[in-house]
Amino acid sequence: MHIATTPKFTLFIWLLITIVIAVTPWPFPQISLLAVLAMVLVVLISFLHYQLQITDKGITYRVMALNSTVKKRHLATADITRIEFTRRQDDTIFQAEVFTTTQNLSLLRFDSPDLYTELRAFCQKHHIPHN
Repeated sequence: MHIATTPKFTLFIWLLITIVIAVTPWPFPQISLLAVLAMVLVVLISFLHYQLQITDKGITYRVMALNSTVKKRHLATADITRIEFTRRQDDTIFQAEVFTTTQNLSLLRFDSPDLYTELRAFCQKHHIPHN
């Protein structure tokens, strides 16, 4: 099982921006209220993490918040048409796009070198085209 989290630094920057907007006096008080709601949303997003599990039956992708599943998606092996890999920096950071017959899945922020080799082995085992 592979785990990724939300980018905390980016969320911290957004939190600072929303705090500045919330404390700035505006002619319309609704702007400050929207900024407070955005702060709550940023804090909730910071608790998200993602799980990816590769089995012989397919790929299972979960979005988790506080150890409970928010969204679960299973891609059966028969539904996967191809997988495209995009490497960035070195072998440990990459992006993979899983193309299916229904809806595509983009895999980001998984910085495990094992995931790349595991996905390539999965493609070769099930004769899924990949680059």
